[in-house]
Amino acid sequence: MELIDDSKVDYSGIKKYEPPIVTNQIGYRTNAVKTAVFTDATDESTFSVVNADTGKTVYTGSLEPETYSSFADETVRTGDFSEVTQAGKYYIACNNLDNSYTFEISDTVYDSALDDSIRMLYLQRCGTEVKDDSFGHKSCHDSLATVYGTSEKIDVSGGWHDAGDYGRCVSAYR
Repeated sequence: MELIDDSKVDYSGIKKYEPPIVTNQIGYRTNAVKTAVFTDATDESTFSVVNADTGKTVYTGSLEPETYSSFADETVRTGDFSEVTQAGKYYIACNNLDNSYTFEISDTVYDSALDDSIRMLYLQRCGTEVKDDSFGHKSCHDSLATVYGTSEKIDVSGGWHDAGDYGRCVSAYR
């Protein structure tokens, strides 16, 4: 089956929730530039950085004028909160918008990034069973596949699953 036109399909029931305030969920270093991106903030002018542990506002800033993001195909505003340098867990609040996800400010936020990235490559491997205490899967894509629209069979083993779905990245060199 091939979907030719999905213009009348309502995807709202299956679309993953995304807050209208986007931050770096890995976190920010204490003295780094820190910005948040705001969608649906046309009528807003200020935002607050809130300590997630105490619920107290530690910084209030002004939103920048709207700009069009061609990458995201949407109009957004940004807010700079680089003045917040105290280590801790925070979230961004902006009047009637849903809060951002909680993020961390610390000089060690990126210490595990390389290990986490390599571990994810292991966990997302395709064509072999992955054994792990918290995430694993059976071997998959380990037989010949049919080229779409033909009867030709090719080897598509190996590679990595992408974003937890059926898309895969494969190496062109074997």
